[in-house]
This record gives sequence, structure tokens and C-alpha cells, in this order.
Amino acid sequence: MTSRNRLLIVGALVALLVSWSAVATASAFTQAEEGATTTTTVDPNAPQPAEPAPAPSEPDTEPPWTARYIIPIIVVVSLGLIVGLAVYYAFRVKGRYEVV
Repeated sequence: MTSRNRLLIVGALVALLVSWSAVATASAFTQAEEGATTTTTVDPNAPQPAEPAPAPSEPDTEPPWTARYIIPIIVVVSLGLIVGLAVYYAFRVKGRYEVV
């Protein structure tokens, strides 16, 4: 058996394992969602709280700091890396070989 055949077999087994675990997880979530609905009743004779809870405030419309800072930094760094690799290829690798 060649190394390529072994690699294909291992890749197929890993793909099978990953797809099987994804299907199992999805079915577990589906079963949990189906049985998650319960009926709740409030006892009218239950004691009232000493202090009423404040009304919920408006959620912040400002995006989280990850969306404001991390994502643009990752985009800029990745674009810089791509440009740097293109320049490296143009000056270092492409100039080494000569077409005869």
C-alpha cells in the first residue's frame, strides 16, 4: 500500500468521523429543542418581592470591541502579509530562475 493510499484512507476516516459527530450533535440539539417547552404557572398566593425589579434597559447598539478593533486589525495584517509575500516572490524567488 502506497503512502498516498494510506493518506486517502486516513482522510476518509477523519471526514467520516467529523461528519458523524456533526450529525450526532445536530440531532441532540434538535431533540433538546423539541422537549424544551414547559408550562409555567404563577401562584397567585405567592409573596410579592420587597422591591420591584427595574424595567429592562435598551441594549447597547455599539458593536463589541472585537468587531471594532480585532477584526479590522486581522484584515489589515492579512492583506499586508499577502502583499509582502507577493513582493518577496517577485524579488527573491522569481529572479533566481532563468528561462532558457
